[in-house]
Parts: sequence; C-alpha cells; structure tokens
Amino acid sequence: MSYQKLVRDLIPERIIAGGEVPIIHILNDVQYRAELQKKLLEECAEFFANPSAEEAGDILTVLHSLAAIYGISPQEINEAATKKYQTHGGFEDKIFLERVDTNTAKTQK
Repeated sequence: MSYQKLVRDLIPERIIAGGEVPIIHILNDVQYRAELQKKLLEECAEFFANPSAEEAGDILTVLHSLAAIYGISPQEINEAATKKYQTHGGFEDKIFLERVDTNTAKTQK
C-alpha cells in the first residue's frame, strides 16, 4: 500500500512490529516544511469531520513541529495566544463583522 505522506516518528517501528516492512526516507528541510503544511491541513480536515480532543491534539502536535522550524516554542505560542486573547478577546461571542462604515462615524458628531 502506498501512503506518500509524513508520519509520526514511531510509525515505522509499529509497522515492523506488525510484521511488515516500511519503505521510508528522511526529508530535507524544504520537503519537511512542505509536508508539515500539508499535514496541518489534513489534520484540520480530520478534526472538522470528527471533532474530538484526539484530532485537536493532532493539530497541536503538527503546529508545534511546524513552529519549531521557525524557532517558535510551544510556550511562546501559548504566551502569544494569551496576550492576543487579553488584548483582542476570543471568539466566544460569535461576532461576525460585516463592514466598517467610516463615513457614518464622522457625520454623526
């Protein structure tokens, strides 16, 4: 069976333990970044199809790996998210911005 995709580090060992032979190669940095980007989209699609903590965790794992390429730690991600939440809020109120009419604000003084 052909997969042609980035897999978690322990997958080859699990395949061997199952009595099969994995055919793998190690990606270069450019390939790795591109495959992580594809994997992130794949994991998001899986989450949308089956919303669960496991699928959300998969997204987070891929995001952490992708961010690490750019020198961003999980702690930095959490700190940035917290700061943005404190200054801009979250999405709990379900606000959908349709437009901003600057002319109305000026004429209603």
